[in-house]
Amino acid sequence: MATTVANLDSVIQVMTAEMELTARQDVLMRGLVDVRTFPKHKGSPLDRPKLGKLTAYDLVEGVAITNEQVYIDTDVSVNPTEVGLLTIVTRRMLGRAPSGFEAQIVRENKRAYAEKMEKDLLTLFSGFSVGLSGANAGISVGQFGAYITRVRGASEPGPEPLYAVLHPNHVWDIRSAIMGLTVGSGLVLNTGGIIAPENPNRAMREKSLGSFLGVPTFQSGLIAVDSSDDAYSGIFSKYAIMLYVNEEGSTDRQENARLRGWDLVYTGEYAAAEWVDAYGAYLLADATAPTA
Repeated sequence: MATTVANLDSVIQVMTAEMELTARQDVLMRGLVDVRTFPKHKGSPLDRPKLGKLTAYDLVEGVAITNEQVYIDTDVSVNPTEVGLLTIVTRRMLGRAPSGFEAQIVRENKRAYAEKMEKDLLTLFSGFSVGLSGANAGISVGQFGAYITRVRGASEPGPEPLYAVLHPNHVWDIRSAIMGLTVGSGLVLNTGGIIAPENPNRAMREKSLGSFLGVPTFQSGLIAVDSSDDAYSGIFSKYAIMLYVNEEGSTDRQENARLRGWDLVYTGEYAAAEWVDAYGAYLLADATAPTA
């Protein structure tokens, strides 16, 4: 009788493929907002003031100016808080795990921290005062363009650069329109649709819409969808949202004698807040997953 693998199952070790981390959505908001460093050796919170606008009037020669102008300031208060997570690894487990397993854990801790920061920034979209309240309905190209215009045309216009970050299902609303397609049983040509101004094929392939209606437009699957299948996307100036970082995320490794292992503690400290309300607009719309 031939000797088989089953006969030597104590000698032949189990083989596994290279370890893979569970996929996560990309993070992008930190690169699109106003990032500042929280001052060291100062108390909390930090108040960031902004001076109001003055108004000029027509004058009459020889007549005194009576409309004295007074500067009035407003401020936004930010108070960084700690964010982090703990992973405990035992000495026994590390002795049996593949080489580099601890480094993978540290990498995943960092990814989890970055995703938490991303979600904190994305939730600020719902705080803008101006926006599309189109719950239970999709986003149209016209609505998308209208709120870009409203941010740029406000009495306190949003400074360039402007960005748009949409839920992926909102992106599909835009893509189906710019390709001149309707969504139904498959994709059907719609001659009354809007044709993409530049390269429609690229708009369908790329992860972002590129520069759409003059605004770099991205998608984020980390935008929360509520119980009614609606979600808040956003159009905003870089300076609409501020991110104050007190401590960048980092790992502390400490021996845990009671558990015969090590604590891997990943922590950082930051605060995310709206800076100027008029610099952004929200797009509340249906984000039901498409089926065709």
